[in-house]
Amino acid sequence: MASAVVRAASRRALARAAPVRAASSFAKPAERSWEDPATVKGRVSQVIGAVVDVEFDRVEDVPDILNALRIRVDVPRYNAENDAVRHASLLPQMVADVTKEIDFLKERHEQWVKNKDVRKIREATLAAVRETGCLEDWQVAQLESELDSADTEGLSQAIAQQEAHQGRARAELATVDKSKVVSAEEAAKIEVFSNETTEIVLEVASTLATNTVRTICMGPTDGFARGAAVIDTGAPITVPVGASTLGRIMNVVGEPQDDRGPIESDAWAPIHNTPPALTTMGDADDMLETGIKVVDLLAPYSRGGKIGLFGGAGVGKTVVIMELINNIALNHGGFSVFAGVGERTREATISTTR
Repeated sequence: MASAVVRAASRRALARAAPVRAASSFAKPAERSWEDPATVKGRVSQVIGAVVDVEFDRVEDVPDILNALRIRVDVPRYNAENDAVRHASLLPQMVADVTKEIDFLKERHEQWVKNKDVRKIREATLAAVRETGCLEDWQVAQLESELDSADTEGLSQAIAQQEAHQGRARAELATVDKSKVVSAEEAAKIEVFSNETTEIVLEVASTLATNTVRTICMGPTDGFARGAAVIDTGAPITVPVGASTLGRIMNVVGEPQDDRGPIESDAWAPIHNTPPALTTMGDADDMLETGIKVVDLLAPYSRGGKIGLFGGAGVGKTVVIMELINNIALNHGGFSVFAGVGERTREATISTTR
């Protein structure tokens, strides 16, 4: 059973909310340098799936719960452009190698036929079948009639496969952009995968010992190793907020996921925060008009409350969510924030595109 929760707030609701905090509380935390001696550093002591234990030398260096840590790893990145150049440059050599292989197979096939090796193998097989008596007489007779038939398997089949491969390679070579082709020697040296240093965020979940914390990795753990250096950012995971985030898709650590470049924002906020008081969330009889008649009539949404949609696959949960987001934006001038977990992230892409 899947569920989706949508929180929509109109401008009127925002006006009744608690006073906006000072701008300094929304400032982006200062980044700590890996080279700075004052930066608190730890090291990985254990990796269990997405759980990473980090050890520090001094007790006073142990970070607070929910603090964000960072680790540097070398991740192999696939370079499609290099691969295309390498493949196009090696096509002539590939065609030549396949042609050479075809000539060898044809020569071997001629010797095979000339020496009647096919008939010898078939006669030996037929003799073994007769000795075991595993076939009926009519089946043995059929095998005898096929002793001198053409060989459609073995080398003949291998030659046909290589000729088909040769045809595809030649057709591809005819369409190659010659300006991107380099020599075969240079193409063999082109790296298709290259290591790229990237930083992964870890969030402190609990304290295991006096100098060890257990963290949850917010990304892949590929490349993690015991003893790898980790730094404490000194702050919780902080993401951009404000008008610059409207229409954007980001992950849990605030990195854009929509291929539209970085999110330039002057306002940042931690992902963990104190929820607003119930007194600021509106009265119980203050209804949030969704514009969906069946909802407003039979199950009206309380402004500032929480609504859960439960149902099986294909019953229309996503349709209701997107229609609600659309009505809130067009009819009430409000804002909607969609939070997706797991497979439900596809709906964020759908609604943003729409």
